Amino acid sequence: MLLSRTNLLVPLILSPRSILITASTGLHAASVPAHHQHFKMSSSTSESTKQFAVGGETDHGIKLEGKKAQVVQDVLDLFSAKFSKEILDRSWAKNAIFADPIAYAEGYDQYSAQWAGMNIFKSSETLAWKVTKNEPPILQYELRQRYVLPVTGQEKIMNSLVHIELDRDDKIVKLEDRWDGKALPQGRVAKALRDFSATYIVPTMVNVDKVDKENKAKQ
Repeated sequence: MLLSRTNLLVPLILSPRSILITASTGLHAASVPAHHQHFKMSSSTSESTKQFAVGGETDHGIKLEGKKAQVVQDVLDLFSAKFSKEILDRSWAKNAIFADPIAYAEGYDQYSAQWAGMNIFKSSETLAWKVTKNEPPILQYELRQRYVLPVTGQEKIMNSLVHIELDRDDKIVKLEDRWDGKALPQGRVAKALRDFSATYIVPTMVNVDKVDKENKAKQ
């Protein structure tokens, strides 16, 4: 069933992931911006042939300790819409980069808005995760996440390979959210669209301080 244009606009703008999830839960392609439509098929969980985080409900793969363990836990919390500025201050470098297939966010103002925008979902729950690489400065883990859409309450399970690069202080300098484990698009047009989303749309629409305050009140 189609959402009204008004209800559809919010998830399309506020969260890059919601563009994909909204598109892959029965919405007409005309409701999704043309430059996002190809992600509908290439990134939907139903099209994935690889199983992610197998056994990761209880077996979380390579054991991490200290700051690295904290970094992974902080990122898991961000994916679960538990945004806080404290997490970013603790585990992210100010000039860090967040990238996924439809956003390239560079610097605190841009990547903080990307994570705060996760609150658009009714819920976001980690089903399984497993660390697959710990080769300094690289950390990687597989993630299986369940999202519940606003308004419709529809559920979508997504697989990702989360690629993290750390600095000497074990703070994140780059995080790539590789949907279904696929490499991020590198073409100039794709890069320009990802830059536009992260630079102009999401930071304009998301009030990071407000989300931080609301999430603290929930604790």
